[in-house]
Amino acid sequence: MANDSNVIDRPTTITGGGGGLGRRGGGARGTQGDQGGPANPAGDDSSRLLQMLTRIRQSLDLLVHVNPPVVPQVLHSQFNKNWEEVDREFNRALAFLARKPSPLVRRQLRDAGMTGDMLLMKQVSLNYHLDRLDESVRTYNARPILTLSVSQRAGLIASIVKWFKPGSKLMNSVMGSLKFIPGVEVAKEFKEHVEAAWDVAETAQEDPTL
Repeated sequence: MANDSNVIDRPTTITGGGGGLGRRGGGARGTQGDQGGPANPAGDDSSRLLQMLTRIRQSLDLLVHVNPPVVPQVLHSQFNKNWEEVDREFNRALAFLARKPSPLVRRQLRDAGMTGDMLLMKQVSLNYHLDRLDESVRTYNARPILTLSVSQRAGLIASIVKWFKPGSKLMNSVMGSLKFIPGVEVAKEFKEHVEAAWDVAETAQEDPTL
């Protein structure tokens, strides 16, 4: 094409897997990025975007692989089956964001409020909620669930649901703003199906037919 400033470049491929942090290693890393404004040196916005998307992937990884399963088994098995593909899409998006953005991408990020102080605010908010979500999932995973009473197990699940609700809204906000990045839309659609399953998680513990 004669002028590549009006198109989104195809992302490079990251080899070696990817996946949630702490389980399969982190995603792409990069320092080249949008100019976030006078208060933000070049590269800060790019680094934040990479960190935020990696953070979302980590939380989804934990939810998909929660043990023992919480959501109905028929859904849990499908989430596990499709996670590898979703993880590749996250890696695809991270590879794209690690590259120096085109003028079009810089403009799209600015228009979506994904630069400068606004981006920093979104990162702080995202991390605040997902830190607590991940802590709730890890607490659930670490407890000897089979020795707990029904009410104790329900309490642990309720804590996950409590933090997943606002965390999910923020994941949607971030990924919705990055929908023009290759791979993000697939990951977002997957996340929404995981969210729907967790909406009935507490009820599913009482009624295994759900």
